[in-house]
Amino acid sequence: MTLPVIISTTEEALRAVGKQNEKAHVQNLLMSVHSKVMEGYSLANALQQAGRLPDLYIATIAAGERSGH
Repeated sequence: MTLPVIISTTEEALRAVGKQNEKAHVQNLLMSVHSKVMEGYSLANALQQAGRLPDLYIATIAAGERSGH
């Protein structure tokens, strides 16, 4: 089963990019998304709840999640 690896990789990427970004609003966005992913939300759902990204971007991520890519 690969789901824990996917979550771990996503979690690590969100944390790293959030810490490296110099803009406070981007850090806050990524840390919020990171928290939701750690709570078990999909990346697409976490991004949607953040409310700051275009619907097309979120739909593309959701499609990738559903297809397994």
